[in-house]
Amino acid sequence: MANERTPETVGQGKARKRRNARARGNAFQDRCTSYLEGEGYAVHNQKTASRAIPIKGKIVWVSQRNDVFGAFDLVAVRAGERVRFIQVTLDSSVSKRVKEVSGIQWPLEFMTVELWQGRDRAEVAVSRFDGEGFREAGRYLRGVFYQKQEV
Repeated sequence: MANERTPETVGQGKARKRRNARARGNAFQDRCTSYLEGEGYAVHNQKTASRAIPIKGKIVWVSQRNDVFGAFDLVAVRAGERVRFIQVTLDSSVSKRVKEVSGIQWPLEFMTVELWQGRDRAEVAVSRFDGEGFREAGRYLRGVFYQKQEV
């Protein structure tokens, strides 16, 4: 039977799901990078790396996070502007991402700290850290940035 569970197939669904989630995350990072490059930024895109570890004569591949300062996926620079440090996520729960950034005293006069959250295929919500927490700054819709209007 094709769908029969055997010791060889147990756990393969979880590995495939992780691999697909990583691929979606990397594709989202690439999309965010292209938005910034389209606005004239030079962008460093830091992706998760795989590393081989020998265990009991076998090679096991593990993912290793390589975030800049342990929190950021993208660093964007453009002449005459502050450096932008950006955490991107497709996760609907951003509390873990906020914790990674909030515990550090960032020199916000020289940089911006941002959280980009993918909402659907066409929308990316952008929030900026103001020293106390993240505040909505605007959103990208189909590659065009719409800044939040101050009230």
